[in-house]
Order: sequence, then structure tokens, then C-alpha cells
Amino acid sequence: MAGRINQIIVDVVIGGLKRFSPGAIPEGLDLSAIAGDETGVPLEPYREVLEIARQRAGARCLLEAGKTLGDLSDPILFVLLNSDRVELVIEKEARLGRFIHSRHVVRVLEQGDRRIVLEHASLGPEPPRETEDLAAAGQHISLLEQVGCGGLRLRFPGSEDPDLCAYADGAYQEPSPGPYAVWHFAWERFEPTRRPMAGLDELLLAREARQELSESGTSTTAIAGLIRRDLGRTWTLTDVAQRLDVAPRSLQRALAAEGTSFSELVDAVRVDEARRLLETSELSVTQIGYVCGFADTSHFSRRFKKRLGRAPSQHRARRA
Repeated sequence: MAGRINQIIVDVVIGGLKRFSPGAIPEGLDLSAIAGDETGVPLEPYREVLEIARQRAGARCLLEAGKTLGDLSDPILFVLLNSDRVELVIEKEARLGRFIHSRHVVRVLEQGDRRIVLEHASLGPEPPRETEDLAAAGQHISLLEQVGCGGLRLRFPGSEDPDLCAYADGAYQEPSPGPYAVWHFAWERFEPTRRPMAGLDELLLAREARQELSESGTSTTAIAGLIRRDLGRTWTLTDVAQRLDVAPRSLQRALAAEGTSFSELVDAVRVDEARRLLETSELSVTQIGYVCGFADTSHFSRRFKKRLGRAPSQHRARRA
């Protein structure tokens, strides 16, 4: 999406600025240039608004804008927050980037006991602006706290004062001059949690009780149930075997005896859930593909068409 940015990101940042730093955006400023459409929002006008906000209210306001994620109810955010490890959030975010054609990525540089170092980088020749780094860092403060990081702290190792905590225990502080592309997060404790989302919990977690596939075998049923609890995760045989407390090879043999394989079962569960959401929900095709764990939109279309004989959009059209 050359020269454009996804509407979701713009809505979160601009909404957060208006809500938590009212003076950051001048009253009467014409924001029509960042209204956007299905192809996204023009990048330069968006960047101009971020720079205006920083000049008026400091870098801190861009960090605080991320707090708007704290009460947002959205299927994509639902997937990100349905994570029991910090690094899993980053893995899911990388897959999201492929769905929304993001220009930027967040990479893990280091990780250890109760800490992780992330880098906000570009997929193209132009690196993110400092204002974009700050806004993205603020969103990650909210994400990490919501998945269970208690006593969270954020430093910018590349800034003029790398030891300054721009965020600690719920309090924001004006960071020293940048750059801000590298983020050092540390936390005192981690207790996996997930904020309830009215409507989405019922829609996306009710799958635990369903067995709409032919899940007659013991291993098939157990694995399908586990996968349905977090379709947004990239499940591996080793992950599942560990969760079920069996050896991977034993699990493979059990599935073979039930007439299937691990990859076949995962694919079947994903397509079945996608079919259900296309038929019963108002989520967009892109949202459904992401929620159900497909690698990207083309992967979603390919796998769905192979199993059901039509593309996801065609299946949705049949509902009308």
C-alpha cells in the first residue's frame, strides 16, 4: 500500500490523541485528508498530523494515544490479546501485517526473563518516522499490559537517555530526544489474561463447544478443541503434543489411525470456522481470514476454495 496506511491504525492513533491529549490536535484542524477509504489513508497527511501533535503536546502524547486499545472491541485485537506469551503477540502481529499490507514490522531483537527488545522497522527503503515509532510503541504498551505484563516498563535504548523509563507502572514520562525505533520492555510479573469483549467472546470463543467436523476420534477431537480456542496462533505438532502431554510421534500415529494428519486437521478446522463466520457474522472477509489463522489473504482464498469449491467472497455472497 505505497503511500498509504491502514485505516485501523489511523483510527486508533487519532482517536487516542483526541481522547487522552485533547490539545495535541488544534481545534478546527481539517482532518478530511486522513478520512481514507478501502485502500487506506494517505500517508503524508497522517504524518503531518502526528508531527503537529508532537510539537504541541510532546512525544509523550503519541505514547499515550495507545491507551485507546484498552477498551476497543475489535476482532483483530481479540486475536492479538488471546495470547499466553509476549512473543506470541508479536508473531500474530507479523501475520496481521501481511493481511493489511503494513509498511512496517516489529521484530524481536532480544528476549529474556521478563524482558523483550523490539525494533520497529520498515519493509521498504524509508524507515518509520520518529512519530510513527512513538505511536506504535504506545500501542505495544497497551497490548503487553492487556495480555498480562504487570509492572511494565518501557525504555528507548537508542535515545539520548537510554535509561529513562518513558513508561513505568501506569505512568508516562516525556522521553528524551530519539531515535525511538528500538523498544526495551521489561515487566515484574506475567499472568496470562484476556480482556472480555462483549459479542466477540460469544462469536469467537463459542467454538470450543462445537464439533462441526467429523471429529469422532479421541485425538482428533482433543486437537480440534485446542486449536479452536486460539485459531490465530500458528500451531505446530510439537506445541499441541506438549499441551496434550503426549509425544509428537505418538500423536502423529494416533491421527493416522483416525484417518487424518496434523496439517490436514488444522486446515480443516480453520476452513470450517471461516465458513461458519462467513455465513453467520458481519466480519469482513479479511477479518475472518486473519481470525481463523490463515497466513495471508491469498492463502485463505486458496485453502477455502480447495475445500469448498468457491472463494470466501463467493461463499459470503451466497448468503444474500
